Amino acid sequence: MSEQFIIHNLRFAEGKEQIDAVLPQSSFARLSAEVVRPTGDVHFRLTGGRNSLGLPVLDLAVSTTVELVCQRCMNVMTSDIVSESRLVVVDKESLIDEYDSDEEDAILEDAEFSVLELVEDELLLVLPASPRHEMCVDSSAAKAAAEANKKPNPFAVLAELKNR
Repeated sequence: MSEQFIIHNLRFAEGKEQIDAVLPQSSFARLSAEVVRPTGDVHFRLTGGRNSLGLPVLDLAVSTTVELVCQRCMNVMTSDIVSESRLVVVDKESLIDEYDSDEEDAILEDAEFSVLELVEDELLLVLPASPRHEMCVDSSAAKAAAEANKKPNPFAVLAELKNR
């Protein structure tokens, strides 16, 4: 992990610093395990600043295109992942619940904060849980998978007994 991606998150926010980077998906082990193959680049921007209450914040914007398996047809599909989030940086653990909201998450001050872990966490949170094409193409593999998953009707045996 590169030194430039380890920051003191409170100082970064208060100093209104910014990191813009593009890294290959293969740089992110947990993300790589969730996609068909890590082929694209991850674009991210982390910006320090203050929110409307004057609290130090980190604004994160991430984007990438991943290859996933469609859960309907079992073919590979691409999905554009785009996310923006805001983190309030607090210096006391007791303040996390106070400043955590639907719009902003609160995190504790950290002198060795990993930007790459933050980026990867954000990507994993926004990956679709059950990716599907809007319109699947006809696939013999999908039909075979559906046929293999088809469970026998438990009442079919009773129907046979009734017909005897």
